[in-house]
Amino acid sequence: MNALLDLGYKPENLEIEPRWKLGRSTKSGKADILVCDHSKNAYLIIECKTYGDEFEKEWNNMCSNGGQLFSYAWQEQKTKFICLYASDFDKKTNSSK
Repeated sequence: MNALLDLGYKPENLEIEPRWKLGRSTKSGKADILVCDHSKNAYLIIECKTYGDEFEKEWNNMCSNGGQLFSYAWQEQKTKFICLYASDFDKKTNSSK
């Protein structure tokens, strides 16, 4: 979230854990971050995963059947971008990757 604010996105255009229906079931899903444009339309949907196995599993899921991110974007037809995000911190170099 801090990175988005540092990039100039306004707090009022950021929503944490917005909910959407998943398929035809009564279940709902939530992305981690929704970034809206100035008209309050969905602009970017971000799903954060733990670096490594969790990220790889969701990446493979997205490649095979679209995964949750594509389901959310389908419901928010004006979405311009989706992002599956993970980062890791290297203690030896004090840097993230």
